[in-house]
Amino acid sequence: MLLVVFVRELFGLLADINIFNLSGVVFVVSLLVATVVSRLTPDEVAADPDTLWRRELLRDPGDAGTERAGLGRTVGLWYAVLVSSFAAIYAAFW
Repeated sequence: MLLVVFVRELFGLLADINIFNLSGVVFVVSLLVATVVSRLTPDEVAADPDTLWRRELLRDPGDAGTERAGLGRTVGLWYAVLVSSFAAIYAAFW
């Protein structure tokens, strides 16, 4: 993102695009690049179980499924809080 801001300020490129919209585009492009790179990574490199993301990693290891997790330990709740915060900031400064 910093490179985009630098190019924008130095050369005047992309100056007509709102910086919030531009940051959203940079975010989506970053996600696409990360996805493509992870798909192109050979299986031998990704065979190490410590480097792989698995759905089980979302579980809190503290309770190990023996008790119900409290509301503060719910990943979905914090995801919703994060997305709502970004949406509120975006809407406030649009």
